[in-house]
Amino acid sequence: MYKRLCLFTERQKLMYFQKYFSAIQKHHNYNNMEIKENFIHHVYFWMHHPDNREERNALLTGLQKLSTVPVIQAFHIGIAATTNRDVIETSYSFSWLAVFNSLEDQEMYQTHRIHLEFIKDCSHLWNKVIVYDSIKA
Repeated sequence: MYKRLCLFTERQKLMYFQKYFSAIQKHHNYNNMEIKENFIHHVYFWMHHPDNREERNALLTGLQKLSTVPVIQAFHIGIAATTNRDVIETSYSFSWLAVFNSLEDQEMYQTHRIHLEFIKDCSHLWNKVIVYDSIKA
């Protein structure tokens, strides 16, 4: 039951994100929102047809379903912000951030039925994917 974030008013968006991050901080006892012992999986997608609304909606729906894999602790689906500096990459169509408790959980996600279905159903929509995985330094 996902609502398109673009249909929310600015106040509703702010309230949603405040509630979302408050729940994460409370659940994980984050100090100043530092993610301490988790495995971060950040994926960037470049679509074949980034201006095709139907294809964008299909990928967004796929990412929303992908985010239901049980070992995912938190997720964020995003698009490029309107910031403009030389160091900022904005050519991607979507970013998807997933937080896992451990490398083992992330490995379980890689072979999970929902993840495999996402690849099967949506891979024709993109022409490039870059993944950044990270752990605490």
